[in-house]
Amino acid sequence: MKTRAELLAARARQLDRKAEDIAAAQQNIRKNRLKNKTYFDKNRHERVDKIGVGDIVLLYNSSLDKQWSQKLKNRWLGPYRIQQIAEDRGTYLLDELDSVQLDGIFVGDHIKNFYPRYGVDDAEDANDAKDGGGAGDSDEEDVNDMAVENIDDAENTEDAKPMERTDDAEDADDAGVEDNVEDNE
Repeated sequence: MKTRAELLAARARQLDRKAEDIAAAQQNIRKNRLKNKTYFDKNRHERVDKIGVGDIVLLYNSSLDKQWSQKLKNRWLGPYRIQQIAEDRGTYLLDELDSVQLDGIFVGDHIKNFYPRYGVDDAEDANDAKDGGGAGDSDEEDVNDMAVENIDDAENTEDAKPMERTDDAEDADDAGVEDNVEDNE
């Protein structure tokens, strides 16, 4: 296409085929979207453990995905408590454990149940706190009470005596210092 007439003729053919090209593109898009939908429906996995309002969860920290310098950091934040669920969208509103609402709405794929590492008694205390029951003591107070009990037990034990330094140990330390001074000279 060297002449102006040939360029105009080619452009005219493109304009004539424009409607056909748009229809073909729409058909390809529709076909690909249906293909993607069947793939999604086939590979979609529903959550096995249902999460409800008031449950304690962890939130995935996706900001660490592309940071190699932070690759050993914990990728799960929390724990948080679920305040509200939008079932139709699969999104969640989260609260801190002290009922301060987090900014933003979080997708269900970035949330998982929180399982404490404590024994059965502590898990029951967490459930009581979630339900609003319990004795009213905070976890921090419980830990402090246990620490005080352990200190009291240690003080009352006859075996718990401080170690006394013997004269032989002091002589050995003095001899070691003198040897080091002679070696350095």
